[in-house]
Amino acid sequence: MVAVSLMDAGALINADGEIDYRDGLHRAQEIIPVLARDGVRRVYLYGGLYEIASTSRQLHQVPDDGPHFLKSDNGRVLVRIEGYATKHQDVTGAGRGQRLYDAHGNNFSILNLQRFNPKIGSQSSEENPGEPSSEKTAGELASLTGAAQQQGVEIFADFIPWLAPDAVDDDILAWTPHRRMREVWTPAEREAYDALDEGGREDVHRRLLDLSRADFLFVADD
Repeated sequence: MVAVSLMDAGALINADGEIDYRDGLHRAQEIIPVLARDGVRRVYLYGGLYEIASTSRQLHQVPDDGPHFLKSDNGRVLVRIEGYATKHQDVTGAGRGQRLYDAHGNNFSILNLQRFNPKIGSQSSEENPGEPSSEKTAGELASLTGAAQQQGVEIFADFIPWLAPDAVDDDILAWTPHRRMREVWTPAEREAYDALDEGGREDVHRRLLDLSRADFLFVADD
C-alpha cells in the first residue's frame, strides 16, 4: 500500500509567499498509473479529503496560550480555549522575520463525511468548469476511484466518526438530547419515557432540543 497526502500532492506557494494547496485529487490521479505499473495495488488517500471546520483553522492560529474565543463561520458555536500551545515556526528572509502558523487546521476536525474539501478538488478546466465546491470534489473523487479500478488499484480513505462543533445542527440534535439526558434520568423517569408512544417520545425530544439550544449549544450572533 502507498499513502498519498492530498494536501501535499496539491501544495504550492501562493503570491503572498504562503503555503497553500489545491487540485490534490487531480494530481493524485495522475500518479496512480505510475504506481500501478510498479505493482502497487492499494492506495490510501489522507490529509484534507473532507471539509475542515473553521474553528479548527482558527485554533491552529491563536497567537499564544492565553484564553481565546473562537466563533465558527456559520455562527452556530462559540468555543473558548486556553492553554493550547499552537505549533508555529519563526523564519527570516529578505531582511524581515515572520511567524508561520498552520492555516489549514486538523484533517480530523471535519463537518461531515459527505462534505468533501472544495480545495482538494478545485481543478478548473473546460472539461471541469465552475467554482470549487464539495460536490465538485465528490465528482473528482469518483473519477479518481474509477480510474484506479481500471488500473486494478483499490482506494482507501479515513472513516472519521467524530464531528467538529461547527457541525452541530437540528438533524444531529434531534436524536442526541434524549440519549444524553437518559444517563441522568431516574429509573422512574426512564420507565415513563419507555412507556410513551412514538408521538409522546417525539414531544420529549422537541422539548429537550429547545432546552439544548437555549442552555449551551447555541450562542447569539453578538
